[in-house]
Amino acid sequence: MKLGTALPPLRATRVLDQVRERLRYAHYSLSTERSYVYWVRWFVRFHGLRHPRQMGAAEVEGFLTWLANRHGASVSTHRQALSALVFLYKQVLGIDLPWLQEIGRPRVPKRLPVVMSRIEVQHLLQATTGQHQLVFRLLYGTGMRKMEALRLRVKDVDFDRNLIVVREGKGNKDRITMLPSALVADLQQLLMHYTWSLMGTVAQTSVCNRHHTLEQRLCRWLLLAQDRMHGDDLDITQAFLSEVLGVRREGVTQAEGRLQEAGLIQHRRGHVTILDRVGLGASACDCYAASRRGADRFSATNPKPTMMNATERPAAFRNAAP
Repeated sequence: MKLGTALPPLRATRVLDQVRERLRYAHYSLSTERSYVYWVRWFVRFHGLRHPRQMGAAEVEGFLTWLANRHGASVSTHRQALSALVFLYKQVLGIDLPWLQEIGRPRVPKRLPVVMSRIEVQHLLQATTGQHQLVFRLLYGTGMRKMEALRLRVKDVDFDRNLIVVREGKGNKDRITMLPSALVADLQQLLMHYTWSLMGTVAQTSVCNRHHTLEQRLCRWLLLAQDRMHGDDLDITQAFLSEVLGVRREGVTQAEGRLQEAGLIQHRRGHVTILDRVGLGASACDCYAASRRGADRFSATNPKPTMMNATERPAAFRNAAP
């Protein structure tokens, strides 16, 4: 989305929150949002937590010079950091100064692509197992990008016509690609396992909501979220927690307060940090252990894939192979 001159006023007060708000208004991707916020935060910390309005061309050039010379950043990293700072000053702070255009952008060198041979691809597929191998085979057989495969939804796979609809690909465009016949059986089996796991999760959640307290359910949900995020810092709001737990926001506030007093978590606006996972597990209900066992069974129940060689790829990709 191309931002014009007429932009709505920002509701957030903190600089990083303003950057997020403007990026989401412009429908930037989540990866771009994380990258831009990362570079703006680093830029502010590099100059001793000074506000960006108090800095100008000298500070921007000094940060980029340090990034390139002292930190050894690549050309693409240098350009990404510069783009984040240009977005900060133009779209967030509303400062369109001439020095923004005068800052040079490093040229991207043109390189020949490195293409794996068919034997190398087969060795790579043989070195992986289960769902990870299925993702690799999906990338190789359909030509999708990594995030396109990870964001694939059930309704985007057409088994009748052996087609896959890629939604919001590069350039925010949709397209259709072919589904290799060698992947059909394994994909259907994986979807069947996922369906049974989802039904078990829904049933377990219904029982948990009926028999356990809000504090126990909140502990269970935080532990499950931590398992999925693989980290202690969770970017979640009380409004979201109240929705997934089916309670009023005031109840979530009180439950989070009790957990924070016990030293299990630390919560602030839109953010929860897990401090004591063991204590949080002791405060959670038995439903967490049951949900965890169900997820482990789903991960362990992997379809036995049949190796897809190069001749099983769609004709369009076979012709393009080295």
